[in-house]
Amino acid sequence: MYHLKKYKYILFLIIIVTIILSVLFIKKELNDHEYDIESYSEEIVIENKEEESKKELCTIDIKGAVAKPNAYTTECNKKVYDIIELAGGLTDDADTSLTNLAKTIFDEMVIVIYTEEEVNNIKNPKSNNDYITIDDTYVDTSNVDNKIENNKVNINTAGLSELKTIPGIGDAKAKSIIEYRNTYGIFKDISDIKNVSGIGDKLYETIKIYLTT
Repeated sequence: MYHLKKYKYILFLIIIVTIILSVLFIKKELNDHEYDIESYSEEIVIENKEEESKKELCTIDIKGAVAKPNAYTTECNKKVYDIIELAGGLTDDADTSLTNLAKTIFDEMVIVIYTEEEVNNIKNPKSNNDYITIDDTYVDTSNVDNKIENNKVNINTAGLSELKTIPGIGDAKAKSIIEYRNTYGIFKDISDIKNVSGIGDKLYETIKIYLTT
């Protein structure tokens, strides 16, 4: 009888110890699981911040018939119409019929929004000598002023994006200018740009007002 009671006590103690150890183990597992969730959340936040920091930014100069003409810095995957919104939208007299609103922006891009009067003058020039056509877009050259002088592109130092702001100079011609410059050295005179493949006398006469050395 004594031995039976003794075994009961031992069995009871074993059960109690087992329960205590089980509770401690479960508690530890729950704490570890909670830590893993917090760590995972922190990793997601860090990854999101890293992705945001990798986004390429472009600075765009928008002029003309918008509420707030200025230079704006934004993500490079934006379109022209996004920059118009950044600039406060179009003015009442704006006309975007000559503007490619769906064009993707690039760094140092210049966007000009014309007024209805300007578009009418471009489409119906008083004199054919006052207008030139580049890539199916009319450009008024009849009222060249001091602003052009201040915004001339230095063909000896300009990068790809800046060279592409010259009317009629696209990606291919801009790369050819840089390649020529790297091969033969700097341009001593703006007329030397005619030595670049794809730039002849006709295009030179069109763009020379935008060039400097």
